[in-house]
Formats: sequence, C-alpha cells, structure tokens
Amino acid sequence: MVTHVDAEIKQCPQCRTRNKGPFPADMAGPVQYGPGIKGYVMNLLIALMISLKRVQQSIQTLTSVSSTS
Repeated sequence: MVTHVDAEIKQCPQCRTRNKGPFPADMAGPVQYGPGIKGYVMNLLIALMISLKRVQQSIQTLTSVSSTS
C-alpha cells in the first residue's frame, strides 16, 4: 500500500517566516523513486516514444503501485 502525503509550506505575510507542516509520525519524510526507475521511465518516454499513460500502466503493473500525477 502506498500513501501520498503533502506537507504544505506557508509563509507569514508579516514576518516572512516559513512554516512547514509535519509528516505523520510513522513517516520519516518524503519518499522518492531511485535513479534506476527514473532512468527506465525516461527511456520508455523519450527513446521508445511510449505515451505517458502506457508508461504509467506499465510501472503500475510491474510494481503493483498506482502512480498518479
């Protein structure tokens, strides 16, 4: 199961202090895909000219993870 969490960053209009919302306690912070999967996706998109939708379906099938943007 994959959970998507956004931590918003807000800036006070008076003092210009930036405040970032916390991640849930059981999440250490943002998770990013590694360079291998990024390279693979870029190869599918650019070199092989496969549509974004087809690449998303392929990655979802391979990893059993839904990718939405």
